[in-house]
Order: sequence, then structure tokens, then C-alpha cells
Amino acid sequence: MGGIAVSMYTVILFAGTSVAPIISVYFMKTGSFTLAFILLATTVLLRSLCL
Repeated sequence: MGGIAVSMYTVILFAGTSVAPIISVYFMKTGSFTLAFILLATTVLLRSLCL
């Protein structure tokens, strides 16, 4: 069971780090640079905490 949990965690982690830049670019195009920066900073923070 532990291997399945680690695999699912890895998939969710990489899916989140793949989607965040796409959403940030969308926010930058709509003019919300602050929200884009917060989203990217949160992604980097969560990624560094999970390693």
C-alpha cells in the first residue's frame, strides 16, 4: 500500500507543478500580475517543502 500512496502523491505533485505555470500565464494575460506571482511562489514553496 505504501508504494501506491507514493506513486499517487508523485502524480498529484507533478500535475500541480505543471498546471500552475499555465494558470499563471493566464492571470498575467488578464492583468493580474500579483495573483500570478502568488500562485507561482506558492507552488515553489510547496514543492520545496515536499522534497
